[in-house]
Amino acid sequence: MVKSIGLLKKKEGITQEQFLRHWKEIHGPIALKYAPGLRRYVQNHPVNLPGAKYPYDGIAELWFDDVESALGFSKWLKSDAGKIARDDIKLFADRMDGFMAEEIVLRE
Repeated sequence: MVKSIGLLKKKEGITQEQFLRHWKEIHGPIALKYAPGLRRYVQNHPVNLPGAKYPYDGIAELWFDDVESALGFSKWLKSDAGKIARDDIKLFADRMDGFMAEEIVLRE
């Protein structure tokens, strides 16, 4: 399996709570319904710790069976069919950095 890790920054002018709510309740269901080849989807919401400042507002993990499935998802996201996801991301996130990764588990 391979996964895509997305590091998200919230859109200027919305609160962290609005960002997380939209991501979970609106964008998440869009991804689950339309994204091809998606095996597992996890949203990592930050924990409020006293004095903590994080460089990102959330981290997405999208698992695929193989590189070909991940590439198919990337192609879909850039296509007309993927416009629903691209347009929605613009409503709550200003930026998304990321990369494809293979997990190397050192402890279960």
